[in-house]
Amino acid sequence: YAFTLDAPLPMGAEERFLDGVSLGDEICKPAGLSLAEGRTEGEIVLTEGKYHQIKRMMQKEGSAVVTLKRLSFGGIPLDAALAPGAWRYLTDEEREHLLAQH
Repeated sequence: YAFTLDAPLPMGAEERFLDGVSLGDEICKPAGLSLAEGRTEGEIVLTEGKYHQIKRMMQKEGSAVVTLKRLSFGGIPLDAALAPGAWRYLTDEEREHLLAQH
């Protein structure tokens, strides 16, 4: 996912995300976080998708998500030619890639 925030994330957020963030009664799996210079935008890679997980993780660090865009799913880049909310069938190669992950 690519994101922008209303306030910079504090130093050390990258390491905390790699350790797995506790969201009350649940702990998120480690997430890869890369931030741009101003620390208000970047990308995050998840291996699970809990309810509003990214928004909740950022909120715990003191920032609110302003924009959030999925870039890929299961290692398959999203088709930039599709309009928001549109869909397409997977190719045979994409289907095999996803099936091989489980």
